[in-house]
Amino acid sequence: MAEDKQDPKAELFEKLGTSVTYQDPDKTGNGVTMQGVYFAPGEAVDLAKFLPEPEAKKMAQKLAGNPYFRVQGGPDHQELLEERQKHEAEAEKHKQEVAQRQAEKQQRRPGPGGEPEAPASYRAPEAPTLEGGTQERQAPPRPKK
Repeated sequence: MAEDKQDPKAELFEKLGTSVTYQDPDKTGNGVTMQGVYFAPGEAVDLAKFLPEPEAKKMAQKLAGNPYFRVQGGPDHQELLEERQKHEAEAEKHKQEVAQRQAEKQQRRPGPGGEPEAPASYRAPEAPTLEGGTQERQAPPRPKK
């Protein structure tokens, strides 16, 4: 005899209300619009006021799985958002450390011939000529055909 077991998700969705709050993850202050309903950051919106009841429930179910929305009776995604922000901060710190190490390595790297590279403003010495003067080095002329 098989027992009727309900899906835990289905049980969760039955407990959901239609009140939804958009949590602005990037702190831009901009809201979002979905199915003609505008969600301002941090302000609760009752979907049942703007949509028919079945559509409001369906939208609330979808938004309950989205970490940027908090649905009445739904899961709390705050811990996930905090972990994301922590990870982004660590990644940015790591990027800066890598860039700094590369810059230091580039400064220590010798140029061709084993000598440190000359600064970009360095200009090559002029070549002496037979007349005793100097002129800038030029490529040899091309032979005529």
